[in-house]
Amino acid sequence: MPLIRIDLTEGRSDKEIKNIMDTVQDCSVEAFSVPIRDRYQIVTEHKPGRMILLDTGLGFE
Repeated sequence: MPLIRIDLTEGRSDKEIKNIMDTVQDCSVEAFSVPIRDRYQIVTEHKPGRMILLDTGLGFE
């Protein structure tokens, strides 16, 4: 029963957020053999500038 927290910057549509949540769930099921209906996710949206994410070699901007 993993609890997954997803932090995003504001501005995505409900459909985009649902797609992100579905993808995270699919990965959890595949990687960790989590039962499909074992789904506990919380999405928190933040205003731009409220999160600082620096590239540590992963190649994102």
